[in-house]
Amino acid sequence: MLAKGVSPKKAFKAGALGRRVMVTGVDFVFRPQPTIYLALGDEETRRVIEAAHERAIVRVLEWIEDEVAVIRYGKDGIYRVRPPGGLVAARFRHYEARSGMPLLHDHLLLSVKGQRLDGKWGSIHTTALHEATVCASALYNELVAAEVCEALGLATEPRIVTPGRRPVMEIAGVPHELIRRTSRRSDQIAACLEELEHEYVTAVDDDGELKFLPVVSERARAKLNAMAARKTRPPKQKTLPLAQLRAWWKAIAILTSGVAADVPRVPGIADEAHRPVDCAGRLRRRSGRRGACRGWWSGWVCGGTGRS
Repeated sequence: MLAKGVSPKKAFKAGALGRRVMVTGVDFVFRPQPTIYLALGDEETRRVIEAAHERAIVRVLEWIEDEVAVIRYGKDGIYRVRPPGGLVAARFRHYEARSGMPLLHDHLLLSVKGQRLDGKWGSIHTTALHEATVCASALYNELVAAEVCEALGLATEPRIVTPGRRPVMEIAGVPHELIRRTSRRSDQIAACLEELEHEYVTAVDDDGELKFLPVVSERARAKLNAMAARKTRPPKQKTLPLAQLRAWWKAIAILTSGVAADVPRVPGIADEAHRPVDCAGRLRRRSGRRGACRGWWSGWVCGGTGRS
C-alpha cells in the first residue's frame, strides 16, 4: 500500500486495525509498593521481601485460576469451564527500572490457552482477566505488605500519590525525599504531557484553522498520555550484578535523604498498623457493582484491599 502512495497512517489502519488480531498471551506485572523495596536493609531483609513477593504472586495466580479464568468453547463461546489443570505461565524477574532505580518486578506471561477435562485445548476468556486486574493488583499489594510488616516488624502509613484520590499504604519511616528521588518517571510524563496538550490545542491546518477543540477531552488526554510515556521512556541499560546495584541504591538513598537507608523497626506498632488478613476472603462476587478501587469491572468488588 505504501508503494501505491497510500499514507502510512492509512496503511497502518488497514494492516493492523482493519483485521482481528489474535491474542496469544497476557502480561501481568507484579511489583511491590516502592517503599517496600526501598527498605534496602541487609541480605536477610532482601530475601524476606522477595519471598513475600513470590508467595503473593502464587496466591494471586491461584485466585485467578479458581475464581476468574474460564475456558470458552462452543459456538460464540457459549460454554465456559474452569481450567482443571490450571494455567500455563512463564515468569521473568527484573530488579531495576530502565532509569536504573530499584524496581523489583516480575513479568508473568500468561498463555490464553487452557486444557479442558476432555483433553482438548480452548481459549481463556481474556475479557474476564482484564476485568479482574484491579482486584488482583490490590490483593497482591495487601499480601506483600502484610507479610513484610509481620516478618520485619514494620508499620504502614497512608501516602497521597495523586491529590483528590485515595491514598495508598506505604511502609512507614521511608523518607518522602527518597520516594520522590526514585519515582521521577511520573514527573517526566507529566511534563511531556503538558507540552503535548499545548501542541494539541494550538495545532492548525493549512488554512490556519484550529484542527481540534480548544479543550482536551478525556479520550484525547489518555492518548496524549500514552504518547508522553513512549517519548520519555529511556532505553534499556546494561544489566549489572545485583550486589553492585544494591550498593549503588543504598549510596543514593543516604545522599538523597541524609539518613541511613534501613527502615527502622517499630515493635508493637506493626500488629496494629497492619495485621495479617484473609485477603482472598475480601474479594467477593457481586454483579453490576462498583468496587472501592478505581476502575470498572463486572462482578468483582474489592473492599478497599490495599488502601487505607
